[in-house]
Amino acid sequence: MTGPRFPARLDGSERTDLLLSTLVAVGAAYRRVAGFSGRPPVHAVDRRLQLVVDAVRAEADDVVSLRTAMRCRSGAPAHTST
Repeated sequence: MTGPRFPARLDGSERTDLLLSTLVAVGAAYRRVAGFSGRPPVHAVDRRLQLVVDAVRAEADDVVSLRTAMRCRSGAPAHTST
């Protein structure tokens, strides 16, 4: 694992920016500590789900709740029990 890259100052000098360098270092340290927390790593979510609206229920004025279902291959909703 390589160390974090520290950003240069915004005034164009070759020196590193102390505030941004500190923020980068804190972020890198947090990532390292979070790796030891025992929690499983976060996995990417498949956002290509084919969903259809199965039911719409009024909750309050101008507020509705939507019940969604996975679309099966025929195009009809695949109903599941709730």
